[in-house]
Amino acid sequence: MTVLPSISSHERYWNAEVARRRPDLVSQEAATLDRMIERYLDLAGSTFGTVAHVLPDRARVLRHLIDRHGDEQATEDPADAAVRHLSEQVGSERGWSEAQVDRLAALIASHPGACPQLMATGDGTVVVSFGPRRGDGAYVLELHGGSRWVTPRRYAA
Repeated sequence: MTVLPSISSHERYWNAEVARRRPDLVSQEAATLDRMIERYLDLAGSTFGTVAHVLPDRARVLRHLIDRHGDEQATEDPADAAVRHLSEQVGSERGWSEAQVDRLAALIASHPGACPQLMATGDGTVVVSFGPRRGDGAYVLELHGGSRWVTPRRYAA
């Protein structure tokens, strides 16, 4: 996932104002987060994307939608986020236990703003990675709800 540069509260305010005035652009540009970021970077980085170093309405609306998506993710209940991540990344056939959902919710709450990457193993455990932080390790969630931290050295052997 691409990280966009931070903007001032003044810019956020004007992006929201433009989005409020242009519901047509909001409906046209609302999509998945990855697509909106890609589109925003295309507009902001091209010669046609800025006029006298000012972003056009379409780019401002895209940035508002991206920022709003980030705000919604930050305020989402950790338990709901855990179920959503498990459904999207592990599968909707409920290949996990309630204890794993509870433990994943606790992990999500302890890593605010991070997006976990999940991988199911064949024995019912779920591997949870929060990216390259902390030595690029991962949490292993067992069926009974226990978890352990593993590093690349430990799971490469």
